[in-house]
Amino acid sequence: MAARAFQGTEEPEDSIFLLHIPSRVPGEALSFDPADGRDLTIYEFGGQVEECSWKPGEEEFRECVAKRETARRFIFDQWRSKKRSYIAIHLPCIDCMPTLHVFLEPDDAGRWRIVSVLEENRFDPERWPDALDVTYRKATRDERRREQTVRVLSFLDSSGSEVDSF
Repeated sequence: MAARAFQGTEEPEDSIFLLHIPSRVPGEALSFDPADGRDLTIYEFGGQVEECSWKPGEEEFRECVAKRETARRFIFDQWRSKKRSYIAIHLPCIDCMPTLHVFLEPDDAGRWRIVSVLEENRFDPERWPDALDVTYRKATRDERRREQTVRVLSFLDSSGSEVDSF
């Protein structure tokens, strides 16, 4: 948004700029480049996993849910094997189209971690707290309804507290 103030019906050449607030309307947020600072050629790519609630038919929905379960298994297996990996997971949201970019990688000290960055079209990318372990847990009622699964992955910080789930 920008505003200029002047008297009369025409803006004089020497008018001054009063205010500028950067816009963050949908589609104008900074885009996230997963390769920023990473050589993705050394990462195993788990693909892009769609969000399932918008699938038109029952068969398409079941296939989508199965792919999300395959993505969970990919993350869990890659974590156990300590393999650099990357997967993009689309999350449910009617108007914001969020994607969670998940990286399994060592930090500068060589300690393995899970780095998650949320990208959506209304805000700049947001890095979530790193997870240092991942395990399966029983899905909550909401997760069972939303994800159509009985178990989800739980991403844990150094104290064992959950920082995210999928």
